[in-house]
Amino acid sequence: METTNPRKTEPDRRSVSDMIPRSRAVGNYNILGGVPEGFAPAIAGWDAAAAHGALFDNSRQLSSLIGHPTTSLATVIADAVKSAK
Repeated sequence: METTNPRKTEPDRRSVSDMIPRSRAVGNYNILGGVPEGFAPAIAGWDAAAAHGALFDNSRQLSSLIGHPTTSLATVIADAVKSAK
């Protein structure tokens, strides 16, 4: 006996190209998926550069700016776990 799932919906029969958001003009900008056209590749480039160490700075400028040593994320999480026990 086959049971039916009441939450089951029909599959989306649109083509992939129909699912891609269309560009629309807003003022002097073309918007694609909520981001101005040309801006998404820039964001992706910044993310890739950061992943490859572009933001690394061993000069201690941040510590100097905020007036105390920085703490690694691993240390902050370990301290939070210890204090939660």
